[in-house]
Amino acid sequence: MAATGSTNYRLLYAANAVSRTGSTFFPVGLAFAVLDLTGSAADLGYTLGASALAELGFLLVGGAAADRWPRIRVLLISALCCAVIEVLTATALLLGSIHIWELVALSATAGLSGAFSRPAAQGLIPMVAPAGRLQRSIAQIRLANSTCFIVGPSLAGLLVAATGPGWAILIDAVSYAAALPLLLRLRSRLGPVEPEEVEDSAGIFGQIREGWTEFWSRPWLWTVVIQSAFVNMGDYAGFFLLMPVATRELYAGASSLGFLISATGAGFVIGGLVGLSWKPRRPLPVAVAYLLGCGAPLLALALEQPFWVVLLAALVGGFCSEQHGVHWDTLLQRHLPQRIISRAYAYDQLGSELFTPIGYFFGGAILAAIGLVPALWTCVGLIAVPTALVFSFAVVRGVSDPGQEDPMTEEPALDSVA
Repeated sequence: MAATGSTNYRLLYAANAVSRTGSTFFPVGLAFAVLDLTGSAADLGYTLGASALAELGFLLVGGAAADRWPRIRVLLISALCCAVIEVLTATALLLGSIHIWELVALSATAGLSGAFSRPAAQGLIPMVAPAGRLQRSIAQIRLANSTCFIVGPSLAGLLVAATGPGWAILIDAVSYAAALPLLLRLRSRLGPVEPEEVEDSAGIFGQIREGWTEFWSRPWLWTVVIQSAFVNMGDYAGFFLLMPVATRELYAGASSLGFLISATGAGFVIGGLVGLSWKPRRPLPVAVAYLLGCGAPLLALALEQPFWVVLLAALVGGFCSEQHGVHWDTLLQRHLPQRIISRAYAYDQLGSELFTPIGYFFGGAILAAIGLVPALWTCVGLIAVPTALVFSFAVVRGVSDPGQEDPMTEEPALDSVA
């Protein structure tokens, strides 16, 4: 059984690493595809907002689907759809016949895919992780994602600067296609049906209601999610909207943006390595406190620091973000029943990113109205103020780790049943 579980975990790990490698090219390619086409930060905001809205609009359905049907099937369909859409978009970019609405549609498709793939992937991890190694498995997968962000964005920036954004998006499409054989093999090992989904006879909307009940019954959970809604609005708008504009105006454009994303990825890697072994006694206050450091690169840009300082700040921001993610994901897996983990994750993501489209849609207008530096300071405030407030709440500081034993060790792994 251990060997089977390890093999299934390696397949999921490899499929994730392959697709993530290509996905690091996507944000650089999309950002400069929009900026090269219209030169408008507002248009970039609308494009990013379309992705956020599509994902938020379908997250609960995606979470319920991942708890009801085989999660590996959900991942397969999502990867296939992304590969097809991105090939078509990249072809249009390379032929020079792209329109802004097509880029908006591409972004929305990516968001829709994430609404289904992210909850499914989150639910698969405890099913295939080796017994007793849940936090380590989560940290390893996140570490693989982070490693991809060290080299990928820098190469993407150089590629976009040399050839345009079309090839960057095509590489992402190829990475999705390359992950499909690994996911198909994992599906054959898990079996056509996952037992816990068959036993659940509730409809989709009944499952969504059950997920809400579980979510709302834990004040510490929804308190941090509300905090994250403001933090993510500032962080995402600053990182994905204002940072491309800042690098274009203050530094070397696409190549500078790529290096900043890579520095963030290096911070992710360091944070992931620490997360492999460090288990704080009270991980929730630690996870909340680390969110404060996510605003470091935006603070450096707002202070108009030299580029090397911004790079160092991006490294710090990536480290803090990854430490938050490792401890938060592990808390969810340990505190919540596995049968509803995808739905709970969907509510977590929906609430955490609820205000993100607002930041994207109005970020361009705010930038035009008050200028780049004041807009960056606004994003820094959205990160710092809610974090300091929530950290002072007793309901957050009182949550402790329920134990070092992972929840899946008390029952046989599903991949061994199939």
